[in-house]
Amino acid sequence: MTSKTKRRWTVRLGILLIASIVSLGLVEGALRVAGFEFRLYPEKIRFSFPNPQELEDYFHPHSEYMWVQKNYEAKIAWDSKRKPQLVLIGCSCTEYGKYDLELLRLANEAPDAPRLRTANLGVSGWSTYQGLQQMKKDVVAMDPDVVTIFFGWNDHRKGFGLADKVAANLNSSRLYHLQELRLVQLLGKVVVAFQAEQVLALGTGAGQKRVALPDFRSNLEEMVDVARAHGIKPVLLTAPTTHKRSEAPGYLKKRWLDDLSTLVPLHRSYVKVVRDVARDKGVFLCDLALAFDTMPRDEALTYMKEDGIHFTPEGGVKVRRVAPRVPWRSRPAAGDALMSTGPPA
Repeated sequence: MTSKTKRRWTVRLGILLIASIVSLGLVEGALRVAGFEFRLYPEKIRFSFPNPQELEDYFHPHSEYMWVQKNYEAKIAWDSKRKPQLVLIGCSCTEYGKYDLELLRLANEAPDAPRLRTANLGVSGWSTYQGLQQMKKDVVAMDPDVVTIFFGWNDHRKGFGLADKVAANLNSSRLYHLQELRLVQLLGKVVVAFQAEQVLALGTGAGQKRVALPDFRSNLEEMVDVARAHGIKPVLLTAPTTHKRSEAPGYLKKRWLDDLSTLVPLHRSYVKVVRDVARDKGVFLCDLALAFDTMPRDEALTYMKEDGIHFTPEGGVKVRRVAPRVPWRSRPAAGDALMSTGPPA
């Protein structure tokens, strides 16, 4: 190839490169003008609470967890310095449940008991997939005596049409660092849509849940194993509800599930897995679901909000009263005060 030909090809490639950059810039600008956005965090996972504006104000994307509160890193740093003896992980039922404050008050009311330090690491919308990553990274680093594990709602919800573990892999890719580009977000939406269609084509319906039942179990089991490997006592909690099969609230329709009548049986299948893991692993269990199922209906309704998922302030107090005691690794018997029915028989 002559030098003249090389220069000609160099010029052509340069023109092509410039044209491509200009074209991509125009598409990026058009997407921004049109208001297009697609990020793999709560605003795209169908929530009933918080609302989209609260999500935008309260959360930001995270490469490992998909999303966290905007003050999450600062909170982790603060809690780590305090060296909490009790860490609570879970979804919004933990983040907003207030039962950690009630447990703290109960423990510190014991005469001559050392002051109990707690850290509430609950994050709204999280599933056991995110809880497992948090256990491995943040909980283990805090080295508490006890960790409570409270999941069971978001796992069986509809999200992107594919599992959390797949969505997290997309979110943690190299494109994460370019996610403010609308072109990258558009590519992410195309990939998500394609993978969701592939799952549906298999006819399994697995993609309709953020965490399938087998993965829910394995996530819980691994959380238990990780905690024990680091000398931390795990306590499992079941998620109670006041929903009845014929009375599931209408706001869930097409947002969390397609058939409202399936909500209660579906939720109970996940509650059963928590009990099974507690039994099989010999883990302390706080069976809140059983406690709420066996109390008078009118009473249960005072302890949960209208959504049938989150606790009222009175509900946080009730959790403390329902929960018997569990031994502490580094606290004298006089100060023992936490939650558990003990290892299942």
